[in-house]
Amino acid sequence: MGTTLTGTTPQDTYDSLIKVTDNGPISGTAKYLSDGLGNDSVLALSTTKVGINTSSPDVNLHISGDANGRASLRLASTAANRFAAVSFYGNNVESAVIGYEGGSEIVSGGVQGDLIIRNVLSGKDIILDTNAGNVGIGTLAPAVSLQVGKDNDVNSLTGKSIIYGANQDLTGTPVEILTLCRAFNAGVSFLGAAALCVAKDTANANPRAAKLSIKLSDAASETDFVAASFTKNGLCFNSDTAAANALDDYEEGTWTMGVSFGGASVGVTYSNSTGTYTKIGRQVTVNGLVELTNKGTSTGLAAISGLPFPVGSLVANYGAASVYLSNITFLGQFMAFAISSESRIRLRDVSSLGVIADLNEANFANNSTIMVNFTYFV
Repeated sequence: MGTTLTGTTPQDTYDSLIKVTDNGPISGTAKYLSDGLGNDSVLALSTTKVGINTSSPDVNLHISGDANGRASLRLASTAANRFAAVSFYGNNVESAVIGYEGGSEIVSGGVQGDLIIRNVLSGKDIILDTNAGNVGIGTLAPAVSLQVGKDNDVNSLTGKSIIYGANQDLTGTPVEILTLCRAFNAGVSFLGAAALCVAKDTANANPRAAKLSIKLSDAASETDFVAASFTKNGLCFNSDTAAANALDDYEEGTWTMGVSFGGASVGVTYSNSTGTYTKIGRQVTVNGLVELTNKGTSTGLAAISGLPFPVGSLVANYGAASVYLSNITFLGQFMAFAISSESRIRLRDVSSLGVIADLNEANFANNSTIMVNFTYFV
């Protein structure tokens, strides 16, 4: 047994009892505790703070790293159906809880073994399901990796999840693996229901062939009135999934518009040579302007050169251009067109007798000007 202590004078030895290291009273400066043999413990005390493995606790309880630099805190319940948790109080009112669920102890309907982050004031919970490892926000039984439960607010939502994922079946019947939706009851003045779905391609069991579908629905009947799907071939609209109908490209840029004769532009110079284009899928629209200062020495078929993309290889890809000419002579009606596989617009003259002749260098002057607007398919 230890020595009986009387009075207030600290003693040098206390047998097996602990004492403050310097034999002084506990004060605002933390001091290690030691045993009767003078061996310091890792625990330091002050009047307001406790330090473990530190003599300078910064907060009420300060745990510093051990010899391996690690610091940990263990809360151990003594039965599987009893929780182990940390509660947080604001203004002396319980406001939040983080802990192991013993079974309806932290939240009503909670499952034993769940990890729960609970906002006591709002009643909103984040739950890591103990069995499947799923995460639920606002739902006690998340069925997928992440599930956000319904939020029935003052706008009278129909109760659909903001985020919901059905079970994934990557080898059998295609199913939705992600849905974002919010639907409103009839009579509520909102745009309507919307859904964003990621689903397996109905024609391919390979999950890499998944498609992303976007649908807008009528608020009351939820009948789709606009829909689009991002497939491996591009963007398809409504229920269409054909690769040939998929929008797979959009591009804007500039091109260098020029003039050639017989496929060459020897000595041709310009005071202005500009062009822009827009490509939507296979369709290309170009605009351009050239103002010559010298037509050069090349001879032969006159053409506008430098199209940003060659015309498509099919005969059906012939296209007619709208062109403005200045200081260029021709006898009848002017024609401008492009043919498949070429990156130029041919210039021709059709006489009143129906005779077709190519324009050439002789029809041009050193100060000729051409403006063009042309839509074609690649």
